[in-house]
Amino acid sequence: LYGSGALAGTVNIFSKKGRDGHNKNIGVSTGSRGTKNLNISFDGKQENYDYFLEFTNFSTDGQSSMIDNDESDRYRNDSITANMGYNINDVFRVENYLRYSDYFLEYDEVDADNLPDDNNTDDQEASYSGRLIIDNGNLKNTLFYNKTIFQRNVNNYSGASILKDNFKSERNAINLLGEYNFNLNTKIVYGLDNESDQVNMNTYYTDYKYITKKEKIYSQYVDLQLRPTEKLFSTIGFRLDTHQRAGTYETARATFAYKTDNNTKLRSTLGTGVRFASLDAYHYEESVMDKSSLKPEESKSFDIGIDKLFTKYNLDLSATLFYLEYVNHIVDWKGNTDGGKQTEGYVVDNTNAKVKSKGVEIASSWNPKSDLNIKFGYAFTDSYAGDVCDDPEPAAGVCLDEQTLRVPQHSINSSINKKITEKTDVSMLLKYVSERRDIGNANNSYLDVILSDYTTLDLLGNYKISDNYNLNFSLTNFLDEDYQEAYQYGAPGRSFNFNLRKSF
Repeated sequence: LYGSGALAGTVNIFSKKGRDGHNKNIGVSTGSRGTKNLNISFDGKQENYDYFLEFTNFSTDGQSSMIDNDESDRYRNDSITANMGYNINDVFRVENYLRYSDYFLEYDEVDADNLPDDNNTDDQEASYSGRLIIDNGNLKNTLFYNKTIFQRNVNNYSGASILKDNFKSERNAINLLGEYNFNLNTKIVYGLDNESDQVNMNTYYTDYKYITKKEKIYSQYVDLQLRPTEKLFSTIGFRLDTHQRAGTYETARATFAYKTDNNTKLRSTLGTGVRFASLDAYHYEESVMDKSSLKPEESKSFDIGIDKLFTKYNLDLSATLFYLEYVNHIVDWKGNTDGGKQTEGYVVDNTNAKVKSKGVEIASSWNPKSDLNIKFGYAFTDSYAGDVCDDPEPAAGVCLDEQTLRVPQHSINSSINKKITEKTDVSMLLKYVSERRDIGNANNSYLDVILSDYTTLDLLGNYKISDNYNLNFSLTNFLDEDYQEAYQYGAPGRSFNFNLRKSF
């Protein structure tokens, strides 16, 4: 409801703000594969203003991106994050957020026969957000201006030749978020979003001449949040998105939570979502069958669950049943030649099949002692990849398994945290992921593959040296499990990391 393109949900990120006084933090860490990280931050809050400034330098020698060689692929990231807020008076407040990152990444050529393996990308990203907050008690309005700029410079090595692709994308948005509290039990939230996306490309497909493409989305939403009775909480909301090319689409969401007592809560959510085609789908390679007829992907979802606290045993249990499906999957495929206009195929269009996912999630948190916490989480996901298994052309070697791409049917996440002393605590994290279907590449003629299941064990520790010094370490993939998250891309083996942080 609160984001264009939210097929299954949104993530809301709140930046750090200044704390009372003037504070400094310095963190230095080192670890396996030449990994180093330096983090310095300053923050403060005094009278009508607050501020936060952070600099991070991260670098690693890394490992080979793919499993067909053992050369290392480096990565570096330098970033600056800053924000400042000022209370003009009791009603008006202004906030400014700025983030800049400069990073360099080496990666491997997918085709093992295409050497040398010296591909890299040197990228810069900058974002700014300015906010004017008007808080009149029951009525609060926030006016946003957001701007993001992304520059990507890609060097693809193909034998003796170097292909340089350059992309510069930009997003501008002016948004209004408001809320009005009728009373303690009823509130209405509303918003206006105006978003413009633009990309400037200089690639092989444009004959290395820059072309500029734009798309705009205008959105409005409203959400009524109420508490009809003492034990019942509910919301109902609607959203309207107008894409300059695809047209206007409506989505909605309703939720409820009912507390039978202080230790038991029933909850449920019903919603729909929409995701318009990306700039890449619309404009890269200029191979969309018909831009005006390219429909957005649409979803509908439902979940119902229960949360239960057993106070006698200090045990929290949670269980959720869920169902999600979406249609109009946007994809290209070999056999789609747009009626022979694109003889090489791979023209972007909507498929007619449904992609579905249903299952159950179970989570628990148990405190048998005040210094011991045990958590356990399990998810069973039964999904169906209709986009490749039904439509448009499930050829031999495709749809080897009906599960959607890289989604495991079974997964477990468990942890044990033990506080040894007032200054020391340790944790053990266990993760299990069952087999997943993945898509092949040039090395296996693009046939589907099954990735093996895997289990990882991580050990974490923290020691508070003093009020100002803190030392922590991590030993990830302790069992040195050899596994792949994606076909022929190996995950890191056993890794160490030590971090020392000073606050003053």
